Amino acid sequence: LKPPGSSLAQDGQTDRQAVSPESLLVPPASMRAAGMRGGRDVEYDIVPTEYERRSCAGTGPRLRAMRIARAREDPTVALGDKLAAAAQANDAEQVKSLLEQGAGPNHVHFEVNPHVPLRCTSSAEVAELLLSHPDVDANAADMNDMTVLEGILLHHRDNEALVRVVLAHGKLDVRKGTPLRTAARFASVGVLSMLLDHPGVDVNDPENSPLHYALSRTDEAAVDVARMLLQRPGVDINARTAGQGSAPLHFLSWMDSLTVGIGQSEKTVRENVAARQVEMLGLLLARPELDAGAEDAKGATALHKACEAGRADIVQPLLADGRFAGSVWHRDHQGRTPLETAVHEEELPRPRWDPLPCTAKHADVIKMLSEHQQARLREVPPPPLRKHPCAWNEAVQFLP
Repeated sequence: LKPPGSSLAQDGQTDRQAVSPESLLVPPASMRAAGMRGGRDVEYDIVPTEYERRSCAGTGPRLRAMRIARAREDPTVALGDKLAAAAQANDAEQVKSLLEQGAGPNHVHFEVNPHVPLRCTSSAEVAELLLSHPDVDANAADMNDMTVLEGILLHHRDNEALVRVVLAHGKLDVRKGTPLRTAARFASVGVLSMLLDHPGVDVNDPENSPLHYALSRTDEAAVDVARMLLQRPGVDINARTAGQGSAPLHFLSWMDSLTVGIGQSEKTVRENVAARQVEMLGLLLARPELDAGAEDAKGATALHKACEAGRADIVQPLLADGRFAGSVWHRDHQGRTPLETAVHEEELPRPRWDPLPCTAKHADVIKMLSEHQQARLREVPPPPLRKHPCAWNEAVQFLP
């Protein structure tokens, strides 16, 4: 509230005269005294400076700096922070020196960096130095339960030298977390192949089947990764995931995390991903051992999934393959055929802020399936009506 007789202009003029740029950066004496006392109560005694009152950050940056300074009063924390910084800078000499001074290789300071030093580096030399320490934990996980190996596969997806050093560590548990799934989704062909060569990796692991997630990749390496997996000995192209019971063919209608770069349109990116998925579908259809009628835990076939997503570009080659003839009439556990699934998805009300992607073309799928069903019915009438083909052909014309 303004005192009686004051005006905005007078107040603004008074503020400009009373506040200098230097005073905005200097905390009041009460705050400086509180900062010297230490302890948790410091955060409650702080009085915001004029700059902090006018900024959006408030006292947060100052409080963080104070907490870091208090934590670094412990020599082990100070050494650990220096080790993490040196590892992130890929400074091998500094890392070696700090380890000799007693820095902990598993140091984590959440105010500065929530990862262990091994997770911060992109240098194979630095990683080798850290892994040679007797106390290092090669299976350390962060607050999101992401292991060191997973983080390296995600953020250094084409760094084969770094991955090779980590995989060579004797105490590494490649089954902890989901490194195989992460590599199939994001890593390069060389890195994924290197991981698959590890003796502890199961290429058909139902929890982390790489073929499933490779078929739903959205980057340009998707086709090369899928081709490498399909050519690899021992890969089961009909393997099922744990829980959902999905086969790799079920994943083709789904797109993984989509990245739209600056200057790109989502429509163009999705169309490019869809074209690569059609190419990967051709690789699967070329395999004679492919199980076309594979059902997931809900009784849905690959044709159901393609119709649900409105993927006419996938439905068309599936219908052209004779092995999928039975899937056209198959009903899932909800009692729907692929055609009925497409109709249901098209009629499903959707909010304006969550429209269907440009690759969803349910109307085309419905038309395609209807014409295919009528053509098949004309070719193969039911046994009771095979003696009356004319009557059956006339009845087919009135089918939906």
